[in-house]
Amino acid sequence: MFFDLELNSAPTMLGNIYNAFSETATKMWAYARCLPLQKQPSTTLVIRTISKLVDMAYLLLISKIRKLRYPGYTCDIKKAEVSWCVPPITPQH
Repeated sequence: MFFDLELNSAPTMLGNIYNAFSETATKMWAYARCLPLQKQPSTTLVIRTISKLVDMAYLLLISKIRKLRYPGYTCDIKKAEVSWCVPPITPQH
């Protein structure tokens, strides 16, 4: 429902995607901070994980199965738009 262009405007849908990524990133950051320094994920691993998350999110949003499961579902989004919804990565010390 949050990503359906039949129910939401494009800016609202993109905002919903941004909020989902932001919440996930906040939880991941909080979890990583709880780990001992030697166990915390490297920046490279975090960036690769985010890249794979963007790929998966895009595929889920445009999937034929979602359209079959929810008749009338419309999500005409480009992968670049999903990528732009990822909050910027700023190193925390």
